[in-house]
Amino acid sequence: MLSILKNNKQSLGGDAAKLSFSNILSLLINLISTMLLSRFRTPYEYGTYSQILIAVNLAVNIFSLGLPNSINYFFARAEKKYDKQKFLYVYFLFATLSSLIAGLFLLVLMPKIELYFHNFNLHLYSYVFFLLPLSVIIIQSNSNILIVVGKSSKLVIYTFLHNASRLLAILFVFLFKFSFSTYMLLYMLIEIAFTTIVYIWAIKIGKFENIKTFKVPIYEIQKLLKQMLNFSIPLGLGSMVSTISLELDKLIIGNLMGTESLAIYTNAAKELPFVIIASAFTAVLMPKLSKMLKKNEKKEAVMLWGDSLLITYTLLCFLGVAIIVFAPQVIIFLYSEKYIAGVNVFRVYTLVLIMRSTYFGIILNISGNTKKVFYSSIMSLLLNIILNYSFFYIFGFIGPAIATFVCILLVNSLQLIFTSKITEVALK
Repeated sequence: MLSILKNNKQSLGGDAAKLSFSNILSLLINLISTMLLSRFRTPYEYGTYSQILIAVNLAVNIFSLGLPNSINYFFARAEKKYDKQKFLYVYFLFATLSSLIAGLFLLVLMPKIELYFHNFNLHLYSYVFFLLPLSVIIIQSNSNILIVVGKSSKLVIYTFLHNASRLLAILFVFLFKFSFSTYMLLYMLIEIAFTTIVYIWAIKIGKFENIKTFKVPIYEIQKLLKQMLNFSIPLGLGSMVSTISLELDKLIIGNLMGTESLAIYTNAAKELPFVIIASAFTAVLMPKLSKMLKKNEKKEAVMLWGDSLLITYTLLCFLGVAIIVFAPQVIIFLYSEKYIAGVNVFRVYTLVLIMRSTYFGIILNISGNTKKVFYSSIMSLLLNIILNYSFFYIFGFIGPAIATFVCILLVNSLQLIFTSKITEVALK
């Protein structure tokens, strides 16, 4: 028994280390990709690229219904071969269908999207609007499936090759002086190729003899799908609220100021990779705090959380102050002089980075008070909508960034108040 437990701990630690390394590598490659894309393409082209991603991300969060979250629960619990096959069959069938519906939804709304962003060239990339939701959902599913079956090494390689391919596409288009349209076509071909790999792997993981002849009775599909949606929809709603909150300021800038201004704002508001410091601490803290709360060690749990926060806050505060002071130089280094107009937005979002020193809802989450996290997120979203428009007309271009800062400050404070009441530890 002790030997099994030890092996499980070593496996867990190894998987965590691999995934952490993969996340850091992905962040660095994506940052380099953004740096190159910002330099090699005009602000108008980069703004168009941002508009496509905003629209697709919103559609994916609405139509995916949080379905990828069901993999960690249902597929992990399936023991028999048929149960595993049934889940994979139903999951990919419904995920593919909902993705294509999301794509069709975007195509139908194309005139409205063009009108909203005042960019009447978006229809040239209709194929991206239609196919990208499928790639996003299926590739996201791949991460969950490979983790469940203990193939974290395979996931690391897949993620690296995927991000590296995107980076090489940018360099290829630049070196041969191809157009932005050619880049988008190449980008989409890469996404479809890596999506196809996921489908092939799913067939192998499920050990299907012949996927074409594999059948699941309709009543079993309906039953499993209902269970999956009951589990995933609440999580999907939370994710949707978070995504809308994150994209809201870009939506407003894109509507009120145009494509080039959106390009500047998008880069200025981009989250710097230093946030992974806080994410790593949160990942390590959650299981420890969960055990402490189970033993009713509330005060000790809060003290441990406080000690970790002191470390992350000190690091992020030092980095944040340095970035704020040298913001113009950092902007030019990251994105070139074309984006210097976003320097003040960049400074405000660096303050937001400091406020992400920890996950303020961590105690609420592990104590089962997830509704309080969801309610505070809803309140933040509603306030964000009001403040984004109000602050834009008061402060101009920087207004939505200030609104985001204020909303995050308020939601963090609200979650701390809830945590104080649950743990019976004084707020101060």
